[in-house]
Amino acid sequence: MAPLHICITSVLFDKKPEGICTGRLIRALLDQGHRVTVLTSSKEGSSLKHPGLNKIVFSHRPRYPRAMFRLLARLESGIFSNFYMWAKKAANYDFGQDVPDVFYGRAWPHASMVPAYQLAQKYKRPLLLHFSDPFPAPNEDLVYDAPFFRDLQKMTDAADAITFTNDETINYQRQHVNFEQVKAHVLNHVSPAPVMFDGPGESGHFYHVGGVGPSRSPVPLLEGFALHVKKHPGSRFYFVGANAKYVDPEIEARGLAETVKVLPFTDDVKSVFEKAGILVSIDTQVSPPIFTPTKIVEYMVTARPVLAITPQDSPVSKLVARSPETAIAVTDYSAEVIAAGMDKVLAAEWQSHVYESRLAAMSDYSAASIATKFEEIVASIK
Repeated sequence: MAPLHICITSVLFDKKPEGICTGRLIRALLDQGHRVTVLTSSKEGSSLKHPGLNKIVFSHRPRYPRAMFRLLARLESGIFSNFYMWAKKAANYDFGQDVPDVFYGRAWPHASMVPAYQLAQKYKRPLLLHFSDPFPAPNEDLVYDAPFFRDLQKMTDAADAITFTNDETINYQRQHVNFEQVKAHVLNHVSPAPVMFDGPGESGHFYHVGGVGPSRSPVPLLEGFALHVKKHPGSRFYFVGANAKYVDPEIEARGLAETVKVLPFTDDVKSVFEKAGILVSIDTQVSPPIFTPTKIVEYMVTARPVLAITPQDSPVSKLVARSPETAIAVTDYSAEVIAAGMDKVLAAEWQSHVYESRLAAMSDYSAASIATKFEEIVASIK
């Protein structure tokens, strides 16, 4: 495919999970020879410099009073969002003679879609939308009103293609928004470069990297580990980057202060992975299970054993099934079953050729693969 000029609109860029995913995609497209104009907000955190990248930053403020912006959206026949003024400023950006070939709105939040939708209409160019999470998510407490779904439907109706992180999310989203199946495409998370180590990490040292909280409780992990450590007193569990207020009280309540620690957030995740004996993830218990967290993708391209606590038949369980010798899915959140999973993954033998096979099996998440898939989606638009 000839190089494209792609405009990506996203509140977040290289910051928080949604922005990190968008940043990795942008790098993949740049590596493929495309040009990217990203319209982002002052909430972004990117230092990326590239001759093919044009980053335009608009302030994400003001955001309040929301009632006034809701009224303004009605008067202007616009689309209300919790970043209404940012979306309006981004949608008014003037490309002059250098109009992009395609506009791609990368949501969450859904405000990220709005400028892409409006600019695609203005310049009469193809529109792509990305749902990193569906609306509403199964575990979401926020209630969306009828105007929200009318606006969401308006944008999806205008879209030439809609991308999702897995097939399960496509099926779930169609329960709430109407779109033709032919419009829907799976665009995997872009994985970091595979990491191969010379040998195992610290035996019996379990590492959970990332946040936990009300929707992703650490309690099943702690209760499972409390049973595991009785049989394996040399084991240790580390929460890296977790908010201590959600973890420390639970650690104390179970008498695990000597064997479980909360470590601070770090940008040097590779060094954490190198130390780790086992990488652990725990999914939110939702029905239907639809999430593919970026964390599990990062784990699976790292030569370390993986223990995933995840619902039955979830995208995560299917992903770790690619390498049953090195990655185990536990689909029961009871302490006894989680402890048994910990015992099993601890006993797994470290073999370099097995990990090399796992890394190779994850090639469809590579930057080059995702960039090629994006090109195919654009080419499929009539």
